[in-house]
Amino acid sequence: MEITEFCIPSLWHSKKCQANSFTNRGGCDVLPGYLGGRSMITRRDLEKGLVAMAVPGPLLDPAQAQEVTGAPASAAPAKITVQFGTNRNRTRDGSLFGTGFLDPSDPSAYLTGSIDVIRSDGVPHPVWTPDPATLRLDPTLRQEAGHPLSVDEAAASIQAGGGIVAFAEDEIRAERASAGAGGIVFLPGFNNTFLQSMSSSAQVASGYGARRVFCFAWPSQGAFGPTPYDRDRITALASGPAIALCLGRLFAKLAPLAEDDRPLLQIVCHSMGNRALSSALQSISLARPDLLARRYFLYALLMAADEDDDALGNARKLRPLLTLAKHIDVYTNESDLAMMLSWAANLHRPLGGFGPADFGQLPNQVIWVDCTDVGNTRENDGSSNYGHQYYRLSEPVLADVRQVLAGKAPDKVAPRIPDPDYPTRKFAIPFNGKSAWATGRGYRP
Repeated sequence: MEITEFCIPSLWHSKKCQANSFTNRGGCDVLPGYLGGRSMITRRDLEKGLVAMAVPGPLLDPAQAQEVTGAPASAAPAKITVQFGTNRNRTRDGSLFGTGFLDPSDPSAYLTGSIDVIRSDGVPHPVWTPDPATLRLDPTLRQEAGHPLSVDEAAASIQAGGGIVAFAEDEIRAERASAGAGGIVFLPGFNNTFLQSMSSSAQVASGYGARRVFCFAWPSQGAFGPTPYDRDRITALASGPAIALCLGRLFAKLAPLAEDDRPLLQIVCHSMGNRALSSALQSISLARPDLLARRYFLYALLMAADEDDDALGNARKLRPLLTLAKHIDVYTNESDLAMMLSWAANLHRPLGGFGPADFGQLPNQVIWVDCTDVGNTRENDGSSNYGHQYYRLSEPVLADVRQVLAGKAPDKVAPRIPDPDYPTRKFAIPFNGKSAWATGRGYRP
């Protein structure tokens, strides 16, 4: 089965940012009762065997989008098979999965499967459309056994194939045959249906140059606004036990391997997916803290992170990532409307708005990339992304990520502009080095 744990450091806020519109310092930690009386996974959960087997602004015009440097993404495939885990409820319509929980009585229940996502031409972005007819679900351990699992059966399931474990095993085999950015474990954000999560997963895999992607699709409401945001926040936190079981199973499989024998994996968290990860790490820390003592990811990319700005310095939030990932890159946008909504709802500055608090006190593995100058995007139908979807739609950001995953040193990624105070750790992605935004904030080309 799967398990979970979690921990973090403290973040720094620059005086330049403090002069901005996000000025209040009020804050509160995540409320302890957010999961309604049963927030964490216990060893009993591991014995139950319920785990599955197996703001508006100017758009980038084409000329500006081409200003970035770095190798372009390889030719996009016509189809990407997205492997997934989800704790959403099954539906009988074309949506496949709904906005409720798979098993409301058990916060750790989830299932796994895969679906093909088909690429078609679109302007300005290619369109990635999941094909419901290709949905494949893995049998659950309970279904295979035909009875509630014993402790021994549950323990053995950690080593069995299927789901995220099969995803990692496929990546190990692929590394022997080809180079690349490896496999991505993706946690999507708020305002996503199941099918939208699958589409975003394919966009991420294609745009970042990954060989494969595993997405954990927690039950977001798939709507934007204060009310759906509040519902998604509760749901993301309540999904921690299920995500923890999924990640814990992966960690348990990889932990006995020598580091050089582990697959090349990255973890990408967008928006509220970062908050869901915090909850999952907390659960793992209680059930199997030993699984958090090793490195499983080369990069952790925290994109538009809807988690508190001190999360990387807080043992109850994201600090375990400092051990789990060799490099942590935080991508932010000061004009992200979702971050403003987050601040109002949580009474705490979000990490994806103005970056980590106490940044200077974090280890050098934490890199801050400011995307404000290139963060405004729109969908093909012209609808605004409110500055929140740059991680998958802004070509300058995609070019930056591709260089990062190709192994370029942070201060060699082009056309980043270094911050004068942290020239090797904090950068801005500009249209060009002389843009008004970059020079107005003290950056030097």
